[in-house]
Amino acid sequence: MVKISVILPVRNGNPDHFKLSVESILHQTFSDFELIIVDDSDDDSNEKLAKSYNDARIKIIQGGHKNLAAAINRGMDIAQGEYIARMDSDDISYPERFQKQVDFLDSHFEISLLGTAYREIPAGKVIIFPENLKYMDILQKCYLVHPSVMFRKSDFEKYNLRYNEEFSVAEDYELWSRAVKYLNIANLKDVLLDYRVNKDSLYHANTKKVFEKDIIIRENMLEFLSDNKEWQDELFKFVCMRKKLSLKEKIFSIKNERRRNEKWKLVSLFGFRFRYKVKSEI
Repeated sequence: MVKISVILPVRNGNPDHFKLSVESILHQTFSDFELIIVDDSDDDSNEKLAKSYNDARIKIIQGGHKNLAAAINRGMDIAQGEYIARMDSDDISYPERFQKQVDFLDSHFEISLLGTAYREIPAGKVIIFPENLKYMDILQKCYLVHPSVMFRKSDFEKYNLRYNEEFSVAEDYELWSRAVKYLNIANLKDVLLDYRVNKDSLYHANTKKVFEKDIIIRENMLEFLSDNKEWQDELFKFVCMRKKLSLKEKIFSIKNERRRNEKWKLVSLFGFRFRYKVKSEI
């Protein structure tokens, strides 16, 4: 069994970017991995490029031409590694990325999912996320950059955590929103990835759709909180442990409301109020 299974989906994109992405994986200082390229291209150009490296660690499978979530799930189905690492076809992993993530996960058994800081290209802006992520952190924002993550395959299998293929965007955020219920999540402060910010990317071309999916994800997380007293108690303790909180910020409550014939939840959380419609009627 290899230590890491790297899942790298590729569609029709810039071949030079794909080449840089593949080479950044093959040139890692940590070499005990398999690179699973999930090919959803319209021609065989990406497959030919991958085969040209003549590296036994590379495996090429067909993605089925669905979406990114489905492509990653296909890769996970055949992955043999203890850890799953994500990579995208237009980003660049730094040579020491895998070594640093493996060293951390091998010595922090309580952490199941690990991201890293990253640098946006071409702008050069460095993004450093919080080191330890709790439920409330994920509720506020997706504090993980998808192509930087590495996670324990056995932990995700234990809780049947797979990508939801109904999400053609924000599929990573949706998965983390479920994973945080069961697993501990962290980030390294080390910048270990160059993340390409491209106005023509799927994310930027579908910003309205991404926003709509983000709302659905947060509504689902709030609904989970509203139905789980144990989590409410834990969250309240977490809020009160934070320093310099006003009384208003310590308020946490969930109330039911009726609007015409619909049931709504009114949530007070960290001093903010959220109102959303409950999916099922009373």
